[in-house]
Amino acid sequence: MTITLKKPIERFPKMIVFDLDYTLWSEWIDCTLGPPYSYSKATNSVLNKQGEELCLFEHTTKVITFIKQSLPDTKIGIASRTHTPEWARKALGLFRIPELDGITLLEAIDYMEIYPSSKIKHFKALSEKSNIACEEMLFFDDESRNREVSKLGVHFIHVNSRTGITPTQFENALQAFEKNAGPEKKLNSWTWFNKKNKNEDAAEMYEKAANTFKLAQRWKEAGDAYLKAAELYKTSQESKFECSKAYENASKCLKRVDAQAAIDALNKAIL
Repeated sequence: MTITLKKPIERFPKMIVFDLDYTLWSEWIDCTLGPPYSYSKATNSVLNKQGEELCLFEHTTKVITFIKQSLPDTKIGIASRTHTPEWARKALGLFRIPELDGITLLEAIDYMEIYPSSKIKHFKALSEKSNIACEEMLFFDDESRNREVSKLGVHFIHVNSRTGITPTQFENALQAFEKNAGPEKKLNSWTWFNKKNKNEDAAEMYEKAANTFKLAQRWKEAGDAYLKAAELYKTSQESKFECSKAYENASKCLKRVDAQAAIDALNKAIL
């Protein structure tokens, strides 16, 4: 199935930017054991020697294909704060886009800012390198805190971390961009979101700490940090999936040092 617009659009973004984790693919790559990777043509997925599989969301290649085929003047960008940028680049270089004669996802991307930092810094760099104003960019990301880029004029779209970008959401985002872009656009029209949830912000900080412990192979500390993140996510009905993933990641870490604690965490991960 290809993406077709149900309504005509005359003005498109000059750059469409994507986050990676839980936006284009279905895992947080920092929380895997990393390369060396191999590619599975049968499932269009990336696997490591430990058997972990990194998969694109269902509609990722369709969205990229639509941009490449239907929006020739629109660039594709990546803005990711991952702590393992080389892992991300390796994965991008392995994933294929069947609808575009099997070119890699990396080959389809025009600009990339992949490193731990604020998305504000990412977008300033994207704008400087491309000579495209932030007001002409559309950004898809699963983390609500990253809507801070709206301060730069970027059009922010929050992605469901369970499904990634859907065709309907993609078309609605293009429609909204056309409606809100231009000299008459008011930045406030893109800031009708609720205030940041303090518990969600704290949970994300615990996840960052857990990732740091994980990279250092300090499995107990990593597991405990993920558990704290899960408890914070649990306070919000809208963060059930994030809560479950945090418990799952805690279990993966704790199974190396405490089998029963790992089992307990995994049981809590069941939604």
